[in-house]
Amino acid sequence: MYVTTLPVPGMHFRCSPKIHGNLSAMFDRAMTMMFGLGLSITGSHHLCGDYLFSGHTVILTITYLFIREYSPRGWFILHWCTWLVSCIGIFCILLAHDHYTIDVVVAYFITTRLFWIYHTLANHEALKKPSPAHHLSRTWWFPMFRVAEGNVGGVLPREYAWPLPWPKRFHDTRFHYMGVCKQV
Repeated sequence: MYVTTLPVPGMHFRCSPKIHGNLSAMFDRAMTMMFGLGLSITGSHHLCGDYLFSGHTVILTITYLFIREYSPRGWFILHWCTWLVSCIGIFCILLAHDHYTIDVVVAYFITTRLFWIYHTLANHEALKKPSPAHHLSRTWWFPMFRVAEGNVGGVLPREYAWPLPWPKRFHDTRFHYMGVCKQV
């Protein structure tokens, strides 16, 4: 984390003095930040630096990617609205000087690549097996990936069910990938 530390991107951040050796004050500051959710609006943001990765951009990007991947293809209005909200959110992050542009670009790049790599591996049965030609099978996380995705036999079907017991009219309906409902 030390390597990716940058100066504060905006003058609106309040900096607290560094605490050296005072474990009680460090713990108190960490708890204030945790319970304030790290938000500057709650007064709990007391850092004088930024990390080279925008968590805000990650959330906006991953939300769009999941909605695009797992919602019915026919719901293109939802896809476009989610894309637009994500783009506006990222623009507002830059406009408010909450992150540098490089923070946002790196976060977008890493998030999209991880999402696409994971889903490519999960959707192809041959890539779930280790082999000499499969370089990702040599990574430290590949055994965990095999455990998590081992019982999934390919691409998940785009079929959705209403998760709540009420209202009854939605309970027996399944939503399919084209956005068409059918009664079960």
